[in-house]
Amino acid sequence: MVTAYAATSETPTSTPGCTSSGSGALRKQIDPFNLSATWSTQLTGGGGFCDGQCDYDMPIAVNPNDPNEVYLGGNARGGCADGMKKSTNGGLSFTRDDNSLHADSHALVYDGAGTTIFTGNDGGVWKRSSSGNAGSAWTNLNKASLNTLQFQGIAVHPLDRDLMIGGTQDNGTEYQQTSPGNWRNAEGGDGGYALIDQSATNTTNVTMYHTFYNFTGEQIGFDRTVNTACLPLQDSWPTRGAFGGSNVLTPVPCDGTAAYLQNGININDNVLFYAPMALGPGAPNTLYFGTDRLYRSTDRGDTMTVASQAPINSAACGSLGSPCPISSIAIWPQGDNVRMVGLAGGQIWATSTGSSTLVNITSASFPANPNGSANKFVGRVVIDPNNKNTAYVAFSFYAPAGQGIWKITNLVAASGTSPAAPIWNAAANGIPSIPINALVIDPLNSNVLYAGTDIGVYSSTDGGANWAPFGAGFPRVAVFDLAIQPSNRILRAGTHGRGVWEIPLISPGSSTVQFQGSSSQSITEGQVSMTITITRSGDISFPASVNYATSDNAGNNDCSVTNGAASARCDYIATSGTLNFAANEAAKNILIPIVDDSYAEGPETFSLTLSNPGGINVSLGSPSVLTITINDNDGSNGPNQIDVSSFFVRQHYIDFLNREADSAGLSFWTNNIDNCTPKPSCTDLQRINSSAAFFISIEFQNTGYLVERIYKVAFGSSTGNSTTGGAHTLQVPVVRLSEFLPDTQKIGQGVVVNVGDWQQQLENNKQAFTEEFVTRSRFQTAFPLTMTAAQFVNTMNTNSGGALSQSDRDNLVQALTNGTMTRAQVLRAIAENQTLYNAEFNRAFVLMQFFGYLRRNPNDFPDADYTGFEFWLNKLNSFNGNFVAAEMVKAFITSTEYRKRFGPA
Repeated sequence: MVTAYAATSETPTSTPGCTSSGSGALRKQIDPFNLSATWSTQLTGGGGFCDGQCDYDMPIAVNPNDPNEVYLGGNARGGCADGMKKSTNGGLSFTRDDNSLHADSHALVYDGAGTTIFTGNDGGVWKRSSSGNAGSAWTNLNKASLNTLQFQGIAVHPLDRDLMIGGTQDNGTEYQQTSPGNWRNAEGGDGGYALIDQSATNTTNVTMYHTFYNFTGEQIGFDRTVNTACLPLQDSWPTRGAFGGSNVLTPVPCDGTAAYLQNGININDNVLFYAPMALGPGAPNTLYFGTDRLYRSTDRGDTMTVASQAPINSAACGSLGSPCPISSIAIWPQGDNVRMVGLAGGQIWATSTGSSTLVNITSASFPANPNGSANKFVGRVVIDPNNKNTAYVAFSFYAPAGQGIWKITNLVAASGTSPAAPIWNAAANGIPSIPINALVIDPLNSNVLYAGTDIGVYSSTDGGANWAPFGAGFPRVAVFDLAIQPSNRILRAGTHGRGVWEIPLISPGSSTVQFQGSSSQSITEGQVSMTITITRSGDISFPASVNYATSDNAGNNDCSVTNGAASARCDYIATSGTLNFAANEAAKNILIPIVDDSYAEGPETFSLTLSNPGGINVSLGSPSVLTITINDNDGSNGPNQIDVSSFFVRQHYIDFLNREADSAGLSFWTNNIDNCTPKPSCTDLQRINSSAAFFISIEFQNTGYLVERIYKVAFGSSTGNSTTGGAHTLQVPVVRLSEFLPDTQKIGQGVVVNVGDWQQQLENNKQAFTEEFVTRSRFQTAFPLTMTAAQFVNTMNTNSGGALSQSDRDNLVQALTNGTMTRAQVLRAIAENQTLYNAEFNRAFVLMQFFGYLRRNPNDFPDADYTGFEFWLNKLNSFNGNFVAAEMVKAFITSTEYRKRFGPA
């Protein structure tokens, strides 16, 4: 006769002292294959084993040789729960049997002979003789490799292969410092998210974070240590967050920081059990923490400031309550301004400007939860580390096959100050209807992604368009986190019940970057511009970059000198920048404008040089230095080309805007001069007005003039000599032509006003430039990271001439202190301050006459100092900035020095 037992999530009705709702009950049935058989009433001894967690803790097993021997697993020892209990009388009574077992039982199984019983729980696997008395010890089968632990999060060191930490369910945070699988326990409790600061340069001074369980009104926060000396000292990490009580400053823990700090997190926020954390860029990395709002810290979690709406979304999301909590956070590793969060209810919010007002970029096409629940849990959001416009969201529920991952391709525009409609597309073809819990992008090839699902790891090599199972031998188990150890190219997977697995990733083979063709190329002067192609060879399946810059040997020679040396003042436009190759991109072009002067000068040469190749195993190929010859098209000196209106206008485009003229603009300004009336008196005035228009144009004001102001805010003014009114010194702009040109070209790259999405392109360029500018060694020497926010802002304000009002100054200090603005944003905010803009306008206008018209610094030959600069500045000031009345533009465009750039004066 067969006996069947059924463990249910019922409320106990026949177990004395246990009536808690949903705490579980046990029933049995004799001869279950008899269709007329019925289940018994609740067995008295079987009630109350799971204490409301029956959906998580409800294994049962019957000895195949003895139907009276029953094991029943549950939650943890309590009034209406047991981790394990045993019956020897067919379920009539049970005895507690959880000696040495971990809480939360999930599996029970006998061996084939029925003599050994195995149990699996949140702590791993145990066994015992099935006939052992209830209450006798179980044998722990969990070894140092933690092969059975349930990892919630893992974190890797940026340089060291083996140093990693992982948060495990019910087993705290584990760490590994030596060989793979050699784990030790660092912190007890429920280990959740784990992070290691990616700016670490050694294995001693390493900032690490991990979360426990979080519960509204009880505790919300994390532990943090700044030194690996804390790892072997179990439960020694300092605590940050809202855990009740007051700050604890002494005794000082193992890393020398305060033991406990209330850091600004609100203990009443709605929060997930495992609250998400993420790191941004910087040294140390900025830290983000999610409740029903986003928190940000620039001081390793000592102070957390709200960096979003509070809350982001007040609506509820199913059983997870209201306001809906954040379930995942993504920060662009190259720029802290780009942030993205996913909520447990399926919404996506983001900012590309660092604003604390996030934009809802949720797609109406996102899948619904098939069971009708409002819980549409976002398992992970990630931003492409190489392209801030691209991001992904993975849903951790049973979305329809092929719809568990979605990709946005205009994140910056969709989450900017004037949000565009987000462009989302499903990106999970090949992944079945299964929860997706983890997602990571290969930093060396953005087309390669890895997804951790409830049935293992999937990979895509085409930017998410198609997926396939990844990694032979990987168990069919839920993967809750993925991490790539960058220096050794290892993918690690934290599983729910099978420990941590790793697999080596393909590393880039060697590749080179070089000019296409021979090391010498030529162009006829009348061809106007020259296109140079840079190619990649070898393994180009990964991104690469290279810098380029023109140079020549003309020095300060007059443009009429014919010695075979081309000059950036006379014959071509100095061109420099960085080429960024995407994975599998084989070639890019550089455009160098050529000046078709009217000198009979013979062939002249200049150089274009590649330098600083970027990427793994990327080097310079051959040729990396190009000699360019401009073949003259004049048999004898001819009329000066600058007198031709179309030439005059085109020269302004390349001199002031650093680009070739667009056809509409060239036609407009040329007609503006040629078709004016009454002629000929209007022509000279129209040339003056047209010329000045380039300086005051939106494009130049937001590129060249912005660069001048950024240098002023960062470095103040320089001191120049002048003999105007007697020998003396004066304050002059600090930026030099050699700095001004490449930086202006960076901000203006791809920008043509009123063409395409020019405003967003300009905004992207400004953000990228200022973020890069503050990392330069000159800037960091002037503004060391040890500066306080007040010192940083005050120094810049002094450099700007005191442009900030007191309230503006205070707001910037507060924003930098709170982390709602970065250093780059503060620099830009002061540089774009209207007071500074107005005060610096005349000085910059004069400087640009030298940079634009004469293509030299004010104190370069033929000048020896700033006498000429001061003369024109005084004159412009005396006319209150009226450049027409001051005859400034007229003087420069009719000057012999300017005219001789293009032909005989």
